[in-house]
Amino acid sequence: MKIKVNKLQLFGHHGIYEQEKKDGQNFEINITAKIKRAKRKNDELESTVDYTEIMNKVVSIFNSKRYNLLETLMDDMLSAILSDKYIKSAEISIKKTSPPIDLKFESIE
Repeated sequence: MKIKVNKLQLFGHHGIYEQEKKDGQNFEINITAKIKRAKRKNDELESTVDYTEIMNKVVSIFNSKRYNLLETLMDDMLSAILSDKYIKSAEISIKKTSPPIDLKFESIE
């Protein structure tokens, strides 16, 4: 079973370039978490993973400090997500929708 969070939109000052650090930019974050359900399955939140908790962990890490590399940011986010005993594995992608590069392209991910 999977939980997916699609296009979580955040603004931050992450990146290597001086303009990214100074002006900031928009980010889109996608999260996929494979979960294991409790043995006693019911229709209560306690028998699964609360997706708002996943999003809150990601937002907290995103806002905790300024990162040079998206890879380091994703590592920290994954560590926080995987701290939940009901999450078997997770994937994160982070998209920069307007990086300061003078070429025509949609995004960096």
